[in-house]
Amino acid sequence: MATISNITSSQTVLKVLNEMSYMMGIDSWKSGTVRSNSLANATNLHDHDYKHFFYRNPVECSDFLMQQPAFRERMSYAPAKECNDAEERI
Repeated sequence: MATISNITSSQTVLKVLNEMSYMMGIDSWKSGTVRSNSLANATNLHDHDYKHFFYRNPVECSDFLMQQPAFRERMSYAPAKECNDAEERI
């Protein structure tokens, strides 16, 4: 996989992103259904009253991203005190 130092084009970025998205695996996707018409009569619902959607567990996504070698050198696990030029905390 490419690292930050050798990403030189948008094609390389897309390649890295494609590699990352497939590494989580197709099984990481979940699906759900919500009723889009809250005023619909519960006994007279139709297929168009429901919306189907796909999602991933945000905790699993965070874990996955934190393990990516491309981000390794830029990760910080401790709080940092940031100051502006006047030494005021920001």
